[in-house]
Order: sequence, then C-alpha cells, then structure tokens
Amino acid sequence: SPYVGFDGGIDHYEVFRYNKLSGVSQLIATINPNQLSFEDTLISNDFPGEICYYVEGSENINSYGFAEVTRSNVFCLVYEPLIYIPNAFIPDGINSVFQPILTNIDPTNYHMYIMNRWSNIIFESNDMNIGWDGKINGGKDEAPNDNYLYVISVQDAGGRQITKRG
Repeated sequence: SPYVGFDGGIDHYEVFRYNKLSGVSQLIATINPNQLSFEDTLISNDFPGEICYYVEGSENINSYGFAEVTRSNVFCLVYEPLIYIPNAFIPDGINSVFQPILTNIDPTNYHMYIMNRWSNIIFESNDMNIGWDGKINGGKDEAPNDNYLYVISVQDAGGRQITKRG
C-alpha cells in the first residue's frame, strides 16, 4: 500500500532483501511511487529457506527543504525444504560420494550419520558439503560391500527439525 503522510509526497520506493542469518540487506529494486508491487526472482541457493523483505519510501523535497525516508516492517517467508537422498553410490564410480542434495535449510543445523548393520557410526558430518566416500577407520580403509544406514537431520528456517532415515 502507498505511504501517506509525507509533506513532499513519495519520490520512489526501494525494495530490500534481508538475510536474517547473515544480517545483510541487499537493494533489489528501485520503483516509482505509482508502482505498488514487485516480483522478486531468486535462486533457492541464495537463502537458507527463509527470505525477508522490507521497503523504504523516500520523500520528495518537502516544504522544510529536506527529504525524509520511512521504512516498512520486515516481512519473512519460510520455504519448505527440498531434500533429495540418493539410493545408492559407488566409490570410485560416477556417483562416488553419498551426499544428499538440500535446499531451503539452515546450514548451521545439519548432521549426517552413516552406520553399519550393527548401528555403529562409521561416518558423520556436520557440513552439508561433505559426503561419505565409502571409507572407514578414519579414511584409511574402504568399507566392505554391504548395506549401510543413514540418518540425516536438518532444520528448516522456521526451526522445525526434519530427520530422514534409510
């Protein structure tokens, strides 16, 4: 909705994208005072599942000889996480690392365990960019050809815990 109350009227609006995780604001558009909508195009990897916006309205020079700026409330949207987990991998093959593909998650709350059939943890990672390469014993030996269990725990931007097992 348009801002009402400036003596000099609105000169323009500036739309900002705000990342709460990093605390960084980015100017994404400057629009004229008659335009009251804006569509943002972004890639989901640009944010950890939550994206926030605010608008600043800039006044024309008013009767006092200066221009004011007003800022809206911050509005945030939480996107559902997208999680793809491969069903197999072959060390030294085409798909040589077991690693989920994740978007719209909080990267600071990621954890992956790989366990053998006796539920002993043989690999774990807190970094979503590091997957299991099929090595055990600290990376010294190749794991035997067998079935292994995974537990992947992530958190969405709203704080909801999501656990996948297989």
